Formats: sequence, structure tokens, C-alpha cells
Amino acid sequence: MTTMRNYILKKSILCLLYVITAYFLEIITFRKLGLGAFPEYFGPTFFFITAIAILLFIIPYYIPSMVLAITFLGVQMALSFVNITLWTNLGTFFSWDMLKDTDETRTVKGAIDYGRLLPLLGPIVLFTTLALLVFFQIKNAHFDLKSRSALTLSMILCVSSFIIPVTYKIQINSLYQDISSTDIILRNDKKLYNEMTYKMEFFRKFGTYPMYVKNIVLGQPFGNLERAIDDGYFSLEQAEYYKHIDGIWEMDKGNNLLVIMMESGDEFLIHEKYTPTLWQLRENGGVNLSNYHSKNKTDISETSFILGSYPTDTRLVPNWGKGVVKDPMVPSIYNFSTPNRLKANGYTANYFHMNLGQYYSREYSHPAYGFDEAYFIESYDDILTPEGISYANDHYLRWEIPEKLFFEKAVDEILPDQDEPFFSMITTINPHENYNTNISTYSRPFYNRIDDEDFPDLASHSYYQPFKRTLSRMMVMEEGINYLIEQMVERGIMDNTTMLFYADHQAHDVNLVKMFKGNNVNDPYGYRVPAFIYSPSISHVSIDEGSGQISVAPIDEEIDAITIDKFTHVYDLAPTIFQILGIEANSRCYLGYDAFEPENISVAFSALGGIFNDKFMTSDMSKKLWYEPEATVEDWRAFQTQCLRQKAREPYFNSLYSKTGIRAEFED
Repeated sequence: MTTMRNYILKKSILCLLYVITAYFLEIITFRKLGLGAFPEYFGPTFFFITAIAILLFIIPYYIPSMVLAITFLGVQMALSFVNITLWTNLGTFFSWDMLKDTDETRTVKGAIDYGRLLPLLGPIVLFTTLALLVFFQIKNAHFDLKSRSALTLSMILCVSSFIIPVTYKIQINSLYQDISSTDIILRNDKKLYNEMTYKMEFFRKFGTYPMYVKNIVLGQPFGNLERAIDDGYFSLEQAEYYKHIDGIWEMDKGNNLLVIMMESGDEFLIHEKYTPTLWQLRENGGVNLSNYHSKNKTDISETSFILGSYPTDTRLVPNWGKGVVKDPMVPSIYNFSTPNRLKANGYTANYFHMNLGQYYSREYSHPAYGFDEAYFIESYDDILTPEGISYANDHYLRWEIPEKLFFEKAVDEILPDQDEPFFSMITTINPHENYNTNISTYSRPFYNRIDDEDFPDLASHSYYQPFKRTLSRMMVMEEGINYLIEQMVERGIMDNTTMLFYADHQAHDVNLVKMFKGNNVNDPYGYRVPAFIYSPSISHVSIDEGSGQISVAPIDEEIDAITIDKFTHVYDLAPTIFQILGIEANSRCYLGYDAFEPENISVAFSALGGIFNDKFMTSDMSKKLWYEPEATVEDWRAFQTQCLRQKAREPYFNSLYSKTGIRAEFED
């Protein structure tokens, strides 16, 4: 009897220590993140921590229970540390899918502050010490199935295993919902908990344990499949076409389209002296989206332009072949996609990326999006380094392939000689940097050309050398762009080719972003990146025969390049291009708006965390994480209203990406 009582006492103390330590770690995490002390809803956290405590209690031996408790606390500590680091540097939180993209998660490796680990490590060290002390102090304790204490304990566990899940269910069913009013902001916490649509807001409201347990249970993070509400929503009969703006509509009708997504091409990397072609194209080339923002990973920025939207139900993403399902959907489902809309108007469509086709499974996804062909490094097996090593065969070398070298191999596919217009989309690679941060052999001459006297305010900064390294890689990318422009001039297609340039996200090195844009991850300015359009209806490109210097200037002194200073983001790009090229498009199939229409207010819902425009940053559409000091109450109301409109459309867009959902009907 005594040994059983001692056993119950030891296990009770162990479980109590675990519960206290888990709560203490959660408090530290929330305090470090500036989110208060606890999640807004404490019930789910209580359920998961209590469920683990019961598991620890029913394991019949003390040491395995202690080891398992330390394991749970260690995982919680690691997640907290990663979240604090990601939030401080990128304004996002960790999710299990990031483990598939380990290269991408190395983005913040240079900004890790291990000092943040100490406050989290302390409680675990204390727990381990006390747990061992209990083990050695309470002797003669083992489980005795025949004792009355064991029978009593079994009854308590049976009752607890019934009461706790029921309490949890009651808590979930009572989560706040308000979808009845458009005068106040939409709040539907039950839907958020069930679907995990926005991880920043989910973490703030429910905490660590619910987030990562549900993240595993759902299999693929953040989203839950919704079927269509109205089978006619995207049909041609109910089509809502974009308003065509006089003077813009069809100004480049029938032109070729060349789209270049500049990997990590932040605005401070476009320099009048060192990247003069990009600088001129932005300032004089036609249309400068000077207030363009992006807080996305590369694949989402790329796909969001191609499709004009992105599902909040990311369990649909594997259906496109992203590392899980190798059987892409039938391309006709994506007949609203940019390549398919252009093909419906007589274009061919090809995609190019300077990496392996397996990277983000583009070899499967992009043909499904509607591209006729997708080309990668392995498409040109003779692309070698100066030392004769294949770029395709070395992980780090793949991030150093010069754009010009790839473009020389692929030029006939990028700029096909044909009667019909072409659409070619290229994702570059060099500004991203190699993950080992060395100066590549190819970029070193560009690095050596950078004069420290041109950056007197930066030369003494600790991250000036990484800035020079990144700028030199931007220069390598521009060399490739110059080659394509020279080829277009030589082939006589420069004056009938429209070009779109946009960055997928801010600079790869977050320390550079902090150096140029400040430390506040909630300030949208940190996510403002270049996006601009070269239009031969507005500007002309010429090449000096002697120096080979490329110049971009308006075709007429009376015609000025257009600067659009309203907030725009990636969803606005496809509708804007459709406007310029005169492509009919059902506006219901796209989350963004034509940038030329001043009445439309865009809002960015970032998969990395945050809902924002250039005036506000919020996580739940009701509390401001940041706001522009001159923003008015009316601005806040307009922002909230647009958030509501976009949120209400999510079920329809998820249905677009479902195999059993709606297809966007076009009869061309």
C-alpha cells in the first residue's frame, strides 16, 4: 500500500511539475512575442497540456515518464525559440511544412540570437532537477495493480478522460463568431480554429500546443476544404469583367509578354550606377508600381501571379504536385490562369527557372497551370561552371548559375521566332545568394567594381560587405537581362514586347532589410519591393553602338512614364497585365485589381503572417499591429471593409482549386 501511495505521489508531483513548466514556457513565449501573457482562448491549451499530463501519469514507470516530459518540453522550447526568431526577423511563425523547405528556413540564420534561448532553457533545467530530486527522495515506489489506491486511481483517470474532452468540446463550440455585421470587422474564431487559415492569428488566440498538434492532425497546414456555395459564381453568365480604362485598355494589344520575377530583388538593390538598366526600366520604362509590396515565399509570389489568387486551403497545394502528389490536375481547371488566358488569345506560353525542376515540384505544377513547356537547368545539360562542373549537380552551385549563361542556352525558347505572340516567364536566382554566402567566382568581378565611396553612409556598417555581395549578384542578374534586351533588339521584337519585372520578396538576408528599412517587422515598408512594366507604347529601348550601353526613354517628349503610387501586391499583377494587353478576364476569378483603377483598394493577406496595406498591419482585421501616423478613421474603415470582401470570397476561390469544385467557365 505504501509503495503504491509513494508511486502516486511521485507521478503526481512529476505531472504537476510538467504542467507548471509548460505553462511557464508559454507565458515566456507570449511575453517575448509581445502578445500578452496567455492565448486569448486558454481552453485548448489547457486540454492539450492536461492530456499530456494524464499520459505521463498512466505510464507505469517513472523514468520513461520523466524522459517523455522532458521531450515534450524540449520540443515546446524549440518551437518557442524558432517562433521568437522568425517573428523578430520575418514577422511570421513556424509551421511543419517549413521542414520540407529547409533551405528557405535558413534565411534568418545570420540573425539568430541565442541569448533568447536562455529564458526558455531555464524552466526545463529546473524541471529536470526537481524531477530527479523527487525520484531519489521518494523511495520504495512502484505500481501495484492489486492495491485499493490503484483502483481509486483508475476511476479518477476514467472520469478525467471523459470530463476533459467534453470540456474541450464545449470550449470549441463556444468560440466567438460574428459574421452578421459588415459595420464591424469579421470575427469567426471557431472557423479559424477548425481551418487554421492564418497562422499568426491562430497562434495569438490559441497558443503553441493547439497550433502544432492540429497542424500535424490536419496533415497539411492552415486550411480546410470548402465547397462552392454558388455553382454559378464563376460562370460566364455571371461574369464581372474588369473596367477597361481609356488610354490604357489595349495599349499593348497583341504584344509579346516577357515576365521576369527577380528573386530577392529588393528596392535598394536597384541602383542608378550599378544596375542602370533596371533603374531606367523602373523610372522611364512605362509603368512603375512604386508602392508594390510582397510578404510571400518565392513559390507563392510566383504562383499567385500565374493564377491570380492562392487558396487558403493549402491541402489543395499537393494536388499541384508540391512534393506530395505527382499527379497534377487537368490544366483546363486552371483556364483562368495567366498562361491559359493568354493562350486563349493566340499566345504560346513557356516557363523558365534556373534550378532543378524538382525544386518546389515546378516540373509537375507549371504544365498543370497551363504552360506549354517548363525549362530548368537539366533541360540544358551542358551548362557548366568555368571549372567544368555541372551547375545542376551541386547544391550550392545551383544558386550561382549566371543568368546570362542560362539565357544564352534558352534564348530561342524564351524569345521564339514565330508569327503568334509569346508569353515567357522567368524566375531568376542570383540575388537570392548562395546559402554558404561565399562570393561566387562569376560575381567577384562585379563585387570588385563596387566603389565604397558611392556608399559613404554604409561603408562602416557591419553588414556593408553582405550588401556589396548581394548587389554584385543583382548585377549578375542584370547582365542576363541586358543580354535578353540585346537579343530582342537584334531580332526586331523589342518594340512589340511588353515586359513585367517584379520581386518575389524582400532581400534574402534579413539583416540587409533591417539596415535599409528598420527593425519593425510589422511596418509594411519592410516588404515594399520593386514592380514595374516596360511598355513600348510609352518608352523605347536603344543600345549605343560604341559602348553597348542600354538606354530607356519615353518615345515622345509629351508622353511621360506612369507612376502608380497606390498600394499594390502580387494579386494585382495579372489583372493589370490583362488591362495593358487587352485580354478579357472575369474579375471574379482574381483576388486582385487592375492597378490603373484608383477606386479599388487592395489588401494583402500574407501566408507568412499579417494582413496589411501601406497604412495598416493587423493579424485579425480588428487590432492594429502598425498604422501609418496620418491614417484616418475613414482609412481604417475602408481597410476593414476590403478585408471583409476578400475574406468572404475565400470559399469560392478554394473551390477553384478543388478537383470536385467549380471551374471558371470561358467560351473563347
